[in-house]
Amino acid sequence: MPSPYARLHDDGPHKRRARAALPFGHSAEFSALIDSSSRAAEESGSTKREPFSNPCALQPDTLGLLQELLNRQNSRAIVEFGSGASTELFAPWAAVHDARFVSVEHDRVWLDDVKRRLASVERSRIDLRYMPLRFVRRGLRGFATYRDLAGLAETLRNADFVLIDGPHASGREPVIHAVLTSSQPGTVIVVDDFRHYAMRQMLIDVSPAVGACFSAHAVDDNAHGLMVLRCLRSPPPSHIPAGGPLSIARSYWRCFQDLRQYGSGD
Repeated sequence: MPSPYARLHDDGPHKRRARAALPFGHSAEFSALIDSSSRAAEESGSTKREPFSNPCALQPDTLGLLQELLNRQNSRAIVEFGSGASTELFAPWAAVHDARFVSVEHDRVWLDDVKRRLASVERSRIDLRYMPLRFVRRGLRGFATYRDLAGLAETLRNADFVLIDGPHASGREPVIHAVLTSSQPGTVIVVDDFRHYAMRQMLIDVSPAVGACFSAHAVDDNAHGLMVLRCLRSPPPSHIPAGGPLSIARSYWRCFQDLRQYGSGD
């Protein structure tokens, strides 16, 4: 039987490690749900809007899919990592559907700008969390990730829809780990930037015991590439993998690059 991720891994000369098997399960029912949601977004016309000039922003195809998934999931508690275009989608949806919405962002200036773009009723429904980045060690590896990520554990346990679009590559693995290990059955998780080698590597490295608790579907026909997960059962306790010498060195190099280019958000 061919791998459900076969199309994902035949799209060019990526590093060999990026073609390794992903640890997640496959569900025909869940894949059908994602495919039908993508088609519905296309039919609604939302994916045909002009792409945003900012290449890092979530593009219309992703926003259209998020809208469809929210409607089908009837989400009651939404969490996003990385504020921006998705915030302008989630906030009005939460206001109309009386849902809880927490948005986590490390850049105060950007967060204030996003807040100004929301209507007053939308601002009243959103819990904007300013969390600048800090350097942390997990084993011998280093990460530039959200300062109080551990303080979000209860929020993540109560969430039924999570978008992971931040922070930058140097700090996203602790976020993925925190979200996956806090998930409850039924939680839907959308991971952006799946075409990026670093993002694939982070998901490949999820422990098999945790990965077996999720169904996954890759949306590779997408501006950035998405991996959509659904929690099947509560995952066991787990740790971020220690990694070998190359993984350790790469983690510090990413921190240096990201903090130099983007800063910590303070």
